[in-house]
Formats: sequence, structure tokens, C-alpha cells
Amino acid sequence: MNLTELLWNTIFHPHLAMQKLAAEKPWGLSLILYVAVLTCIMIINQGALALRPIEEALRLPAQYLWLFGLVVIVFSLMVLFLSAGFFSLFSEIAYKRGNSLGLLSTLSFAVIPGLLGSVLQYATTILGLDWLGAIINSIIIFWVLVLQVIAVRASLDLSTGQALVVYFAPMLILAFIMTLFTVLIFTYSISLL
Repeated sequence: MNLTELLWNTIFHPHLAMQKLAAEKPWGLSLILYVAVLTCIMIINQGALALRPIEEALRLPAQYLWLFGLVVIVFSLMVLFLSAGFFSLFSEIAYKRGNSLGLLSTLSFAVIPGLLGSVLQYATTILGLDWLGAIINSIIIFWVLVLQVIAVRASLDLSTGQALVVYFAPMLILAFIMTLFTVLIFTYSISLL
């Protein structure tokens, strides 16, 4: 499958595209595409911010926006690597299935609708329909989330329920740790009284 077919199938036949990506593991191409999509999203968002005074929006001089964008791209790549590694490790522990390079490839392709969301949000900002842009952006975020779950499912050959457990495990673990930490602090503060 060439890049055009992978892009088309990611939008219109995501399960087929994710299975192909998980099997072939084109992680280099996927990372280039991921960075390209993030760069385009940031440029489009910068255009949308240009419709408003940017110093008010970000409190950052305009000449440093490229540095801010670079930091965001590097941070996003780190989150992508950590997510792929954690999902693969957790699946390996829980279900005896791991595929970190397949996850890296599929999760990279799952952000493609985000570019469409930025374009549509920019268009609605130009038209003065910010409320419509917010609705469209919410739908696109949900679409990306669903694609990421499909990516986890296809990469690790899991059921939908298992893929949801793997996908939401970091948030559940973090919520558990924060709740435990809060209870311990509360208990300790009561014991001091």
C-alpha cells in the first residue's frame, strides 16, 4: 500500500489502514508524517491566532513563536514514544501481546484528522463562527481518539474492550495514584490534629 492509499484508508477505512501499518511497521515514514501534520496544524493555528492580537493570546513575542512550535513538536514526539512504549508494555503484561513499532506507526497516522480540524476551525474563525469551530474541533478530537483506539486494537491484535483498557490504562493509573496520594495527605493532616 502506498502513502496515498494509507492516507485515504486512514480517513475512510481506518481498520484496514491500521492493520496494514501494524503489519508493515513503516515507523520512519510515520514519524515524518506525524511531524509534518503537527507542523501544518501549528502553522494553521498560528494563522487563526493572527486574526487576534497574538501577544494577548500567548503573552509571547511573535518572533519566538517558531521556538514555541519546536518545543511543542519535540514534546509531542516524546509523548508519542512514551505512549507507544507504555501501550505495548501494558499489553505485553496484561495480554501477552506487544508491538511497539506497529503502535508507533499506527498512532502517528491516527493524528491525520487533526489537520482537517485545524483547517475547518480556521475557516470558521474567518467566517466569525467560533462556536461552529468549537463543535467541529470537538468532533475531530473524538475522531482522533477513536482512531487511536483502533490503532491500539490493530497493532496489538486485541478486542475493542481490551484496546480500551490498554488505551485508558495510563489515565486510570494516574487517577488512582493521585487519589491515593490525596487520601494519604488527608490522613496525615488529620493525624497531626
